Amino acid sequence: MKKKIISLLLVLVFVVSLTSCFKDERNYDYKDLTEYLTLPKDYKGHVVDVEQDYINQQIASYIKSYATSLYKAVKGDDIYVNLKFAEVSFLDTDKTKPVKGNAITGLDKSNLFIDELGDGNYNKTIEDLIITWGVEITNTKEEVVTLPNDEMFGEHAGKQVYLSCEFVNMAVSNGDIVKVKYTGYRLDDNGEIKLNDKGEKDTFDSSDGTTFFIGANLAIEDFENGMIGMLLGDANKKQIKATFPDDYASEEFKGKTVIFEITILDKRIVPTYDDEFVEKFQYETTKEFEESLISDYAYNSMSEYLIEKSTYIKYPKKEYKALKQQFEDYDDLYATTQYGSFENFVLIQYGMTKDEYIKTSMKPNLIFYTIAQVENFVPTSADLATAKESLIQDFTEQYKQSYSDITDAEARHMAIEYVEQYLGTAAIYEEAIFDIVDKYIRTQYTINLVDAKDETVIVRPSLEEK
Repeated sequence: MKKKIISLLLVLVFVVSLTSCFKDERNYDYKDLTEYLTLPKDYKGHVVDVEQDYINQQIASYIKSYATSLYKAVKGDDIYVNLKFAEVSFLDTDKTKPVKGNAITGLDKSNLFIDELGDGNYNKTIEDLIITWGVEITNTKEEVVTLPNDEMFGEHAGKQVYLSCEFVNMAVSNGDIVKVKYTGYRLDDNGEIKLNDKGEKDTFDSSDGTTFFIGANLAIEDFENGMIGMLLGDANKKQIKATFPDDYASEEFKGKTVIFEITILDKRIVPTYDDEFVEKFQYETTKEFEESLISDYAYNSMSEYLIEKSTYIKYPKKEYKALKQQFEDYDDLYATTQYGSFENFVLIQYGMTKDEYIKTSMKPNLIFYTIAQVENFVPTSADLATAKESLIQDFTEQYKQSYSDITDAEARHMAIEYVEQYLGTAAIYEEAIFDIVDKYIRTQYTINLVDAKDETVIVRPSLEEK
């Protein structure tokens, strides 16, 4: 049960806002909420162990998430393509026989990255064309197109040109992520594919699509090495003879040789882990990025520690009642439909009663208020102004995501109105307190970086250019 509670609280920490529960029902002085909790005596100077394994796993996770699909152009994909533009002229007056001229300087883009193909961020006309082509990695498509009247095309805007498109990096190589369709066959005493009683190939395993990170040693060696150099598609299907290691988990296959028939369905290039890559996440260097991962892990660990070790003196009745009402309202919106009742929802998801869930949900905010009182933190006017602007920016982004036709100015106006008229002073004050305490907590622990225990399990991508 403890793991379920911690999992819940890590989601709730710094997210559950008491203000939304008791708007206009309480005195907004945070000191009214601080006589309910005892903090752990040793939270100052707490030591947090951060394993290098964890950091390596996080880096690999980021890189896998941003691996780039190269099989075919599908709306929503992040892709690398070679786009080449050329001047076009026509042989007859009907303009039915175009002839390519020279490449257009400045528009001949090699190995171009398009983020979320089809979202129009590069150029809608060209992105839609690539999607329509459905270009496979082994082919190149080209045709005459009219460039949009867009300043990005300079003097060529509005002109007819030849556009050719091809995918890059075709063959599977070490460090790629590939999606594989395969079937495994047993062999007979002659080393040929064994047939069963019905005369069919004796199959022991198959998959319509399994993802492998080549070089991660997550498949048997012969299987993984056999994929290197393969091209995509059914036309490039390949049979690989593979021998299981002597210490393989399955007794049936220890040291046995089999045949795998493999088709590469999709290939993704793993981005180079360098300063350019971490710029995607607003970091200047890999060192800064890794320090942030370590800091975030340590902070979350400290938060978990505070939640687990802090104890209630008594429960704030007014806040309990307000939160209870909020959760009962939630019954009608979701829990009743999905689980029959809110009681069933928290019991199934977190192993708690509704009463335990409410008391647990209040705890993170009470910890912040208690620390604020103990340390005598009082927001300055500058703190309040910063907090207000932070709330406005958050709600501005929410409005922009909710309404596709809204302008930035309109979204900000709506956000200001919401923060000032609905949330009001309480939310701004609470946001300021939380920001002050958040920064303070980060000064109250030391980080002990523990060496990786088993680096063979962790995929730390090569720094070589692909």
